[in-house]
Amino acid sequence: MTGFAILGVLLMFVVALGEVSVYQTIITTAKFDCQSDKYCAEELSGRPFHSCSHYLQPDIQFIPEEARRLQEACCYELYEMKDPSCKWQALKKTAQRVGSGLDEEMAQEVITKAEQLWRMCRIWKLAAS
Repeated sequence: MTGFAILGVLLMFVVALGEVSVYQTIITTAKFDCQSDKYCAEELSGRPFHSCSHYLQPDIQFIPEEARRLQEACCYELYEMKDPSCKWQALKKTAQRVGSGLDEEMAQEVITKAEQLWRMCRIWKLAAS
C-alpha cells in the first residue's frame, strides 16, 4: 500500500512539473512573438516589394512567362529579408496594401493570390536549393 502512495505522489509531482513547463512555454512564446512583430515592422519599413505588389494586382492577367518571372522576383524579394519569420508577414502586409481601397471581393482575391504566391515561393525555394 505504501508503494502505491509513493507512486501516486511521484505521478502528481510529474504532472505538476509538466503543467509548469507548459505555462512557461506559453509565456516565452508570447514574449517572442511580440518581439518578432516589432522586429518585423522595422525590417519591413522602407521595403516596397515592387514585384510582389505588381503580381498581386487583382485585375491584371499576365502571360505565363511574365507571371513566372514576377513570382520568382517576389520570392527573391521575400528571401532577401534577414528574419525568416517575417517573410509571410511581409507578403501579407503587401497584399493588404494592394487590397486597401478595393471592394471586399477584390480585396479577398488579393489575399487569396498572396496565399497561393506564398506556397509557390516555398516550392520555388525548395527547387532552387
